Amino acid sequence: MNRLTFKRRWTLLAIALLILLSTFATGGERQHRPNNDQAIAAEALPLDPRSPARTELGQLRFLGAWALTSENDRFGGISGLIALPDKHFIAIGDAGTVIGFGLGRDARIVDPFIRPLPWRGNQEEEPEFEERDSEAALRDPRTGKFWVSFENHPSLRRYSADFTKEELTLRPKAMKAWPTNSGAESLARLNDGRFLILSEGGKGPDGSYDALLYPRAPEPGMRPIRFGYRPPDGFKATDADVLPDGRVVILHRRLAFPSGLSASIGIADPADIRPGKVWQATELARLESPLAVDNMEGLAVTQEDGRDIVWIISDDNFNAFQRTLLMKFALPGLRADRGGAPGFESLSD
Repeated sequence: MNRLTFKRRWTLLAIALLILLSTFATGGERQHRPNNDQAIAAEALPLDPRSPARTELGQLRFLGAWALTSENDRFGGISGLIALPDKHFIAIGDAGTVIGFGLGRDARIVDPFIRPLPWRGNQEEEPEFEERDSEAALRDPRTGKFWVSFENHPSLRRYSADFTKEELTLRPKAMKAWPTNSGAESLARLNDGRFLILSEGGKGPDGSYDALLYPRAPEPGMRPIRFGYRPPDGFKATDADVLPDGRVVILHRRLAFPSGLSASIGIADPADIRPGKVWQATELARLESPLAVDNMEGLAVTQEDGRDIVWIISDDNFNAFQRTLLMKFALPGLRADRGGAPGFESLSD
């Protein structure tokens, strides 16, 4: 009887924790403390705490992981990641925040800044959270401008090359029916200039999730190709970026009982996209407890010493029980060159 009681108590506790995590992962009103500290700290972590020397994960090779922290009340909730030269990054927080940082020697954080996204109209007052729910971002190397997707009020917004001015807001009809808090979760620019958008919850063909492919940078009235994206079972796509050879690396996350949070990294060829058909990725690796993992939502691809590097980052939902994890992996066997981006110094004022 005591054993059964103990097992039942453990089961009820696990269910309660799962419900709690689910509540955190779906987002909500962000409450900010008045703290504008610009410092960001990084603490190195192993991939596997049981085997700190482990580096192999599926077809990826683990190169490092760091828990990022800051006293700034805007820091956290990271949903999108953009890589710039010299190991510098821009992260987009889902409360409408731009977070910039670089990784210096010994993975020290250098050149950090944390500031709100610029808004057109009244610059003295930010929109309500529902309007600020930024989820994914990319930089267009042709123009140097940045694009950010928003999901509660589905929209795409274009920002200036120094990320100080909002230039354009689009509310595509193709995104209008996507569910609240499950909209444009992944945004990527293909090497030929097409824009790829994957929804987290829009209904696509044959049980897939709705996805869009624009022929170039979106413009008012432009109609995209509509197709479906099918992630691994139980997962949803959260971000994407493009390899020099044109293939797309896609990040997925899952919240399930009793395993909790997990992530899957896959690769797909955009040449296989067909209107009204279902597109799928091949899984490269999966992160599950007890490995280092959290609510993984941002992904960026870089090149380093002839290797393609995959970076992923987590959304802590502004929750003390979660972490902002930055993780670095090498994708062996793929190499090529991709054009650079403007100097990071332009963003640090």
